[in-house]
Amino acid sequence: MLGHLLGISPVVLWQGLCAAPTSVTVLTTEERRKGIACFRMNAFGDTGHLYAEGEPPAFAARFCEIYDSDERHD
Repeated sequence: MLGHLLGISPVVLWQGLCAAPTSVTVLTTEERRKGIACFRMNAFGDTGHLYAEGEPPAFAARFCEIYDSDERHD
């Protein structure tokens, strides 16, 4: 849905971005031309609300940072 609203390939989003399961993404609309709404992503995958309550964000959907670790590889 983000790819469609932002006018970019979803492949770019799938390969380069990762949002935690409880993260917040914020989109706003702008009317740059009369009667035409454009979307702008102001925040993606924000987990500030978790840190504010002392909760760590989930590791889901992420891969390990170092290959030798026990975290997810594929």
